[in-house]
Amino acid sequence: MRLLLQHRSRYDYPRPTMLGPHLVRLRPAAHARARIESYGLHVSEPGEIRWQQDPAGNHVARVTWNGGRLEALEVAVELSLDLKPVNPFDFTLDAFAEQTPFPYGPLTADLSPYLGCNDASFAAGQRAEQFFSTLPRAGATVPLVTEINRAVHERIRYITREEPGVWNPEETLQEGRGSCRDSAVLLVAALRSRGLAARFVSGYLVQLADEARLPDQATGVSSDVLALHAWAEVFLPGAGWMGVDATSGLFCGEGHVPLACSAIPFLAAPVEGTSEVAATSVSFDMHVRRLSNAGPAASGDGPLGGEPSSRKPSAIERRASEGSGRANVLDKYEPIPGTHDELFEGRSTFRPEFRTALAALAARTPTEFARSVALAELALLNQGVTFSVMKSDQGTEKIFPFCLLPRLISAAGWNDLERGLVQRIRALSLFLDDVYGEQRILAEGKIPRELILGAKHYLPNLRGIKPPGGVRVHLSGIDLIRDPAGTYRVLEDNLRTPSGVSYVLENRLVSKRVLPRAFEAARVRRVDHYPARLAETLRSVSPAPPDASTVVLLTPGPYNSAYFEHSFLARTMGFELVEAADLWVDDDKVWLRTTLGRRRVHVIYRRTDEAFLDPEMFRKDSFIGVPGLMRAYAKGNVALANAPGNGVADDKAVYAFVPEMIRFYLSEEPLLAQVPTWLCLRDDDRAYVLEHLHELVVKSVDEAGGYGMLMGPQS
Repeated sequence: MRLLLQHRSRYDYPRPTMLGPHLVRLRPAAHARARIESYGLHVSEPGEIRWQQDPAGNHVARVTWNGGRLEALEVAVELSLDLKPVNPFDFTLDAFAEQTPFPYGPLTADLSPYLGCNDASFAAGQRAEQFFSTLPRAGATVPLVTEINRAVHERIRYITREEPGVWNPEETLQEGRGSCRDSAVLLVAALRSRGLAARFVSGYLVQLADEARLPDQATGVSSDVLALHAWAEVFLPGAGWMGVDATSGLFCGEGHVPLACSAIPFLAAPVEGTSEVAATSVSFDMHVRRLSNAGPAASGDGPLGGEPSSRKPSAIERRASEGSGRANVLDKYEPIPGTHDELFEGRSTFRPEFRTALAALAARTPTEFARSVALAELALLNQGVTFSVMKSDQGTEKIFPFCLLPRLISAAGWNDLERGLVQRIRALSLFLDDVYGEQRILAEGKIPRELILGAKHYLPNLRGIKPPGGVRVHLSGIDLIRDPAGTYRVLEDNLRTPSGVSYVLENRLVSKRVLPRAFEAARVRRVDHYPARLAETLRSVSPAPPDASTVVLLTPGPYNSAYFEHSFLARTMGFELVEAADLWVDDDKVWLRTTLGRRRVHVIYRRTDEAFLDPEMFRKDSFIGVPGLMRAYAKGNVALANAPGNGVADDKAVYAFVPEMIRFYLSEEPLLAQVPTWLCLRDDDRAYVLEHLHELVVKSVDEAGGYGMLMGPQS
């Protein structure tokens, strides 16, 4: 999208005054993600502009007035740029920098100004040191940076602070609030405390309103906005300087236009200079205007071009100016009689716990809502958020289905749901330990022995093998439904290789940008820390110290239906994405081939089905497995997540006995309900199924992903 940015700063003095030389740092830096088409800088006459570069490589205009006196100083910028969506995580790190801490090596000398906190701007007392001690010290680099940025964002409440200068980290933490520049200084200090080179950045932040925008652009405003902003950049070998914004808690996108970067905040000030007397008032005037695709805007260092041309308001703008009487997207919504409605407690009355969150959504017209949905789907397509359907006549790559209307769960409702899920997963974990160990639940007749030992996914040759770290279920995917009475019920358990979390994260990212005010008002729990939490979980089961462990994600390859998720998680966790050919087993240890030689692998997050995992133990015809992998696993030399053999807990017949597992292992009653289930191995159940086949869903007990299923009402 082509934009014209206009910025005027005015300094009024009590009397005509002489100005000393001024340094103006308002020209976009070379590494700005937006493409700069034209640029113009104008200062009050008779100022002379001479361009130079400072030691940090910033474009700096040195302005002098040759002894003239001015009643006011005006600095004006006009620039046009082409703003296109970017994926802030579209980068790779050098191998040595994938885990923090790491040495910068030959780069250390050049980066030394960005590694220390000797300047007074970064003064840290007891409060700051205590905060720094809570930050992660080691781990995958990208998640670690994300967590540090998140910690600053959550600790410091954003305020608009008009007085000049910055607060040091101690002052900002003492206040618990600060401007964007205060949070940026604290973030720089926090990153440097972990040995990461970081610098302070001042720049423009372009925020575009919802109409006709791309969901990847920064939002949260009702009209297009241009503002001066501050953030931090961290130097990551292989990626370069990467922007992180403590005000939003996110990596910087295309709307962040850096103007000046420096090891010291003072040297990135947009305007710096002296005057005979201090200004009595300072004012700013900033505008952003969308341009057609024809021709660049004005450029040069002289006076600015003409005023923006007038244009007719769009249909949406006209409707917005008509007030609250317009139709909204939920006006004609009719709850289904006799069933629990998740959002409404009456025909047009929101449930009390959701009123605040849904207010912004309810204000949208159907046209606006449809446009937001279309643009969200376009963003998912442009970012490659797809999955594969191998038997489709319309091609294999599909955009992941996206619903803009959120599935809302209240905080109280989630607390109850979470307790039930934790209980269920604890029982299933104990069940897996038992059936691959003493088999007490079978000996006491709580579950038919033949049901377990005859299950397709029970692997008897793994009995007696204890997984490294003692964990079998590192992550799980529990499918839930809600019945007509509003009761949550477990539909299925997925403990083998749960898939789909990357789509949750991408869905949330797009939703936050399309419905920013709804998320802010509702205080929605965050999910973007999932990769960091998963990385921490995987390192925790390593047979080596976590800080010295190598973790990889094993994928079957790009033809797998969930390959987008494999690459997404590997990138966001900072782990190597590997295929079977990248690994081999020697001396019952797993090794990774790298350009620097072999490297010991301690944890494998496997996205390969266990039947193909090791041709020595499982399918002999597997080309996507690692020969000898299970030998290394049995010796405790490598952890596999999730543990092989978990599939027996996913069995649709075993599902019916989970409530009994909870009672047997935990001596508790189940907190979550299940879907009524009839097992065809029982005579009475089989007769009932045959009599009511047209009303039921029939599932093959050993399938997953919707395979082997018969929908009675539609069959």
